[in-house]
Amino acid sequence: MAGRAQMIDDLLTTLDNPDNSPDRCTMFVGARGSGKTALITYLAQEARARGWIASNVTATKGMLEDIFQQASAASSHLIDDASSVHLASVSVAALGGVDFTRD
Repeated sequence: MAGRAQMIDDLLTTLDNPDNSPDRCTMFVGARGSGKTALITYLAQEARARGWIASNVTATKGMLEDIFQQASAASSHLIDDASSVHLASVSVAALGGVDFTRD
């Protein structure tokens, strides 16, 4: 990360800002081998350490599914995925019926 201290500091300050806007976006552009992936990987680790959810994927077919899976796994402790099903009613008519509700 040599020579990138100011850029890293600026980006991490943005993550730490409680008034952070979801409209902010950063694009990294550079020649092959210039360290873009290393920088993004480092920033993702720092973001995770600050409570953010980060997904590291490769731009290939199925990339969005990879992002979804990684984000779901990383946020599983925040989301109560266990929905409970309750028997709501039972009726005995000509053929009968059963109704369930899901929270």
